[in-house]
Amino acid sequence: MSYSKDIAPLLIKNCLGCHRAGGVAPFAMDSWGVVLGWSPMIKEVLLTKRMPPGQIDPAIGHFKNGRTLSSTEITTMMRWIDAGAPQDGNPGDDNKDPLTEFVKRDNQWAFGEPDHIVELPPQTVPAMGSPDFSELVLPIGLQTDRWLRASQFMPGDKRVLHHAELFIASTQSAGTQSTGRTPSSANALPPYYGASDPNTATFSPFVPGDEPMAWPNNTGGVITKDAALVVQLHYATIGREVQDKSRLGLWFYDEATPPQDRMAIECTCLAPTRWKTIPPRTANFKAQATLTLKKDAYLYSVLPRMHYRGSAIRLDAERPSGEVEPLLNVAKYNYNWQINYQFLVPKFLPAGTKIIASARYDNSSRNTFNPDPSQKVVWGRESFNEELAAVFQLKYVD
Repeated sequence: MSYSKDIAPLLIKNCLGCHRAGGVAPFAMDSWGVVLGWSPMIKEVLLTKRMPPGQIDPAIGHFKNGRTLSSTEITTMMRWIDAGAPQDGNPGDDNKDPLTEFVKRDNQWAFGEPDHIVELPPQTVPAMGSPDFSELVLPIGLQTDRWLRASQFMPGDKRVLHHAELFIASTQSAGTQSTGRTPSSANALPPYYGASDPNTATFSPFVPGDEPMAWPNNTGGVITKDAALVVQLHYATIGREVQDKSRLGLWFYDEATPPQDRMAIECTCLAPTRWKTIPPRTANFKAQATLTLKKDAYLYSVLPRMHYRGSAIRLDAERPSGEVEPLLNVAKYNYNWQINYQFLVPKFLPAGTKIIASARYDNSSRNTFNPDPSQKVVWGRESFNEELAAVFQLKYVD
């Protein structure tokens, strides 16, 4: 059994999305020595299935980034740990550690140096409390219209930035900033949650444990030269005041060869007006939302979104024939690790297919993440409120 060939690849694929310097996990797996020191804890969380954080039913769907380990892979990890977690070769050998090499790459842009970078103004995150939900509107600053190939949001401080959502608006409001739980930000569905114009570029959000994603070949959307960037930022506190200065990297297609295909963003969401309040101390509150596809489409990915009281979410596709196909089952949802699950092979769904999101919420004291079981829970963008959203990236068939 080889650390570099058998163990490190499993850790890179399933763990380092969060276990990185400044990440949301409690320690960084940046070398064999760190893994050795934490190996008893790693064994425990694997045995109790607390980790990795994929949370999904492995019998449903095939994903590029499921963040789950098969029983065979768990056995491999256990045997390696029980053998003393040995490193390849002999002490003093000049062997490159795959984890260290991955960390070096991870601290760089995912797709090489960006063609254009949008710098966000510094954001002050307080030491304690619940930071306001911030929304920035910034000029993107292009000289000509450009077709977007990929994007990556680079947080200035991953310890405090819980997630960031990004979309395009006109430049009329560029240069403004709003904070607080206002109807226009904290209590309204963001444009990123669907019904977007497929011709308009969409950006990869930043969520815990997720990775930036490039569009498929010959697929993209346009950013006009007068477009503005809207960034919605949600922060957490770490016990001391910090400054976050994040950036957005953009990669474009060559101006002479614009992409011919488009990707749409849709959402199986419960809007604020349809949300039913979760009663206090309710352990198994259920909610459901449905999206009906108007055209044939290929489904590329899905990002389930709930907050601290979300306990499980399942996605099913009900085809016009009546056949129901399970798409994704997040049996043990955890708000701290959110993943945009990318299908290994894009899934074809005919027009008229209903995508059904069935969610459960635990507002009882048994939920260790619950901020306050005595409270009624209304819809809202803040973590102490709730939402139901499954955001899809799909390509419609003309």
